[in-house]
Amino acid sequence: MTFDEAILRVACDPQVRDRMPAQIATLVLADTQTAQISNGDVALLLGCGTQRAFRAIEALVQAGWITRGRATDDRRRVDLQVTDAGREVLARLRAS
Repeated sequence: MTFDEAILRVACDPQVRDRMPAQIATLVLADTQTAQISNGDVALLLGCGTQRAFRAIEALVQAGWITRGRATDDRRRVDLQVTDAGREVLARLRAS
């Protein structure tokens, strides 16, 4: 199992997801997703509400770990891209 698979399993586990920082799980999700995604999709994958997913995405944008672009064909979807700073965070997490 890869780090990404493990972190998503933890994030989706109802017994431990409240102890799992939503921002880290969202960062990993942004790093592994290959298509545009909605806040609802993030919430579903993390097993949380859409407000919590939005706050996690917003916190990562404010930290400079991801960028968020709006899709032109579906305004509900966003394009989450991990920045170099976000990749450094992921590398440190994977190394620990």
